[in-house]
Amino acid sequence: MMLAAGLRDALGPVPIGAHDDGILRYGPDRIGPPLVRSRAPLSEAWGPLCAGLAAAIRGEPCQQTLLNVALIADS
Repeated sequence: MMLAAGLRDALGPVPIGAHDDGILRYGPDRIGPPLVRSRAPLSEAWGPLCAGLAAAIRGEPCQQTLLNVALIADS
């Protein structure tokens, strides 16, 4: 979303696609439409990331975790 905010400042109201990681400073309301974004908050990723790191430290294989991702069109 940070890059989308920069693009919006540079290009104006053109359609932009971006990933929304849930960082409030760069929320979609600060960018404005037309915007299509995927949404997978970082807050939901910390648990699987920590579990993978702990497994790697123990020398165990890491498992891939797929989180739910939402596609949102702000128009």
